[in-house]
Amino acid sequence: MKLEDIRASRDSKIAMFVNYFSVIMAIFYFVCGLAFLYLPWFTSVNTTSRYAIAILLLIYGLFRAYRIYYKIKKDKENQHDEETV
Repeated sequence: MKLEDIRASRDSKIAMFVNYFSVIMAIFYFVCGLAFLYLPWFTSVNTTSRYAIAILLLIYGLFRAYRIYYKIKKDKENQHDEETV
């Protein structure tokens, strides 16, 4: 096995790990936003602040999900272009 193949395999595994981690974090932020909205644990926080934090977490979770979706889509297109060359 060539050194280039080993490096490509390693880079592919690292990229896959980063993609999975990014998806998990997007879900985490979104769930935290829902928790701020609906769970009674946060009723001691001022209502306006609680809604503001929840909305920011939901928007940030959606933003991260969109960004990872776009990145994965772009990676697949690049991979398809490399295969056709």
